[in-house]
Amino acid sequence: MSRRVIVVLIIVIGAIVAGVWFVSGAATPGSTASPSSTLPPVPAATSVSADARVVPVRAAELAAPGAGGVVAEVLVEAGDRVGAGTPLLRLDADLADSDVAAAQAAVAAATADADRADAAVGQATAEVDASTAAIEEAKAAVTAADAARDGLPSGVSSNQRRAARAEVDRAQAALDAARAQRSAARAARLVAEGAAVAARAEVARAEAGLAAATTARDDLTLEAPFDGVVASVDAEVGETIGPGTPAVRVADPSGWRFETVDLDETLVGRIAEGAHATVSLDAFPDAPIEGRVASIAPYGVSTAGDVVYTVVIEPTGPVPDGLRWNMTASATIDTAAGS
Repeated sequence: MSRRVIVVLIIVIGAIVAGVWFVSGAATPGSTASPSSTLPPVPAATSVSADARVVPVRAAELAAPGAGGVVAEVLVEAGDRVGAGTPLLRLDADLADSDVAAAQAAVAAATADADRADAAVGQATAEVDASTAAIEEAKAAVTAADAARDGLPSGVSSNQRRAARAEVDRAQAALDAARAQRSAARAARLVAEGAAVAARAEVARAEAGLAAATTARDDLTLEAPFDGVVASVDAEVGETIGPGTPAVRVADPSGWRFETVDLDETLVGRIAEGAHATVSLDAFPDAPIEGRVASIAPYGVSTAGDVVYTVVIEPTGPVPDGLRWNMTASATIDTAAGS
């Protein structure tokens, strides 16, 4: 029976006793009470009570990543002290190793394609350079042909003049062809540069895939997120564990707090953060712990027909040795007078 139910029963019994007293007093001969007399108001309670549990200040429930897997190794036992990064449990990595190998092959292939694309850019650049040099040569040839034509003496034959003009025309045609060749080389270089950019992007995608595959394989080893104690190991070698199911729990026993489990909406409004609280542990009933309300959950969870809010209490005094995660306790929290 929860303490809330006990409190309600006490109030009801008190009301019944008061009613009986009132009726019997009114029926007593010689009573001076007037029919209109009333009972004095019942003072508001100055505290509320709730069941609670012990939780570490830091705790982690480590579950299998992705779609889960088969346990290959269990490396710790409950009660072991571990440091941050200590391997706790490994899942079978055969499939993950295959994924990593495939991703490595994809990176190698993409890198080879990118290297070929870069080589094509280099070749296209060389062709642009060669066509530019050809243009300069063709320009020089045109200049020479023009000079030869213009330098003919006045007494030369018409055939000689026609030959000089033809030489100028040939030089100019060679210059036009060189310019066209450079335009084509430049266009080819743009295409090669685009292909190189696409190839490098493919390398980046392949490398991202390799990183993801490597991370997925690394995640198959569950590691301690901080220094602490292994609270429980819920997996065995050869067992298949699904995603989201805690396989190993790690707690930091350097500090503890208490969380209420049944404080409903009719009571939570009467307390505030910073309020004084006293916690009594079922395992250590003679060692009450002084504390304060550190936080009140802003959202209530429906439990057995009640809306329950979790209140976190931090100890302000010493706590007994031997506290364990999930030990049961009762908490009494002070309220404002008359609230």
